[in-house]
Amino acid sequence: MSLDEGLQRAVQDWRHTSNFDRMIYYEMAAKFKEFEIEEERQIQMLEERKGFQCPPQPVPPNLHPQVSPGTMEGQKPVRAQGQGFQPEATQTAAGSEDKGPQGDPT
Repeated sequence: MSLDEGLQRAVQDWRHTSNFDRMIYYEMAAKFKEFEIEEERQIQMLEERKGFQCPPQPVPPNLHPQVSPGTMEGQKPVRAQGQGFQPEATQTAAGSEDKGPQGDPT
């Protein structure tokens, strides 16, 4: 049975329900609502007594990481000396003076 068929059937049943049965339905619905409200009050009182607080909402992941002010997106950051990067002049001074441009001794 689809949702539309079920809804049509429920409406049809409701139309054929007597006023007395409808009054009983409304009384029971009102009592149910009172019980729900009382239950919510009791839960709030228990939470206040225990000092319970709702956990904070999870923080969404940072979709745009912070980029240092000197770099644009897509550029590689410049490394400072001492972090595994040696300029060519330092490499030449470190002992590669005797090699030619292709790395062969001259």
